[in-house]
Amino acid sequence: MDFLEHICSMLKCFISVGEPHADPEHEPCDAGEDGGEGSAGTLYYAYMPESGDMGGNRDRGCEEAGGGPEEDPGGDLAGKALIRTLSNEELISAMVSYSPDLSTTRFIVRELARISRKALLTVHRHGVNIVILPTECSPYKVDIDGKVLLAPHVTYKGRSYEDLSFFSSDHRVILLRESWAAYASIHEFAHAFDHAYSARNRLPQQLSLSLWIRFSSSRRGFVSSYAGTNHQEYFAESFAAFYDLFQREELRKLDPAMERFLSELLEDE
Repeated sequence: MDFLEHICSMLKCFISVGEPHADPEHEPCDAGEDGGEGSAGTLYYAYMPESGDMGGNRDRGCEEAGGGPEEDPGGDLAGKALIRTLSNEELISAMVSYSPDLSTTRFIVRELARISRKALLTVHRHGVNIVILPTECSPYKVDIDGKVLLAPHVTYKGRSYEDLSFFSSDHRVILLRESWAAYASIHEFAHAFDHAYSARNRLPQQLSLSLWIRFSSSRRGFVSSYAGTNHQEYFAESFAAFYDLFQREELRKLDPAMERFLSELLEDE
């Protein structure tokens, strides 16, 4: 995987990510409803926190945001045999294409390490990269293998992507805003898993959509108000709740069929 180049000039961030480590045998599936207003074929699933205060320090220059890329401990992974030798933490680290500093990487790795190995492998094998973007850097300046990640006019329900974490299915990139990475990491990973699982298993419709319909009559409510937005957010919020001790109990009460399904789908044997 090519290293990401971080070029800062006049306090503007230009971030370039190498080509994803995709499995050539599996093409992206038609995932259905577009999560945002991106170009055709691109799905943007944004995490929109309740508060309008995104935090972070926008005054520091990009030179202070971290110079080069994090070193990929996995290197050039030579086959499935080598992947099996990696710990969950090493597997996640291999997906991180850019992070402002090592401590941020370690924090996100610890968060995502709660996810089952089965789910981690599904997303890794689909060629998904994780970019942790410094707060003061614009996602509109991110370049993926020579292609702009976000066109200047693209918004999410009328809201700029400047302060949003999101998953782009077309580029297979999870972009996490540094200031909200802790809250959004598992949620955005869930969107990546939804897309990867649907594509790799060649499902006739996106996994989240089938579950949205399948459990519509049995669920008593949603684990969060955001989960009721659409089928993608329903899956992502339920997935995130599944990996939270207290929210999982709430998911079990409100949507027991979904909790059982996730248990069977995600938990390692």
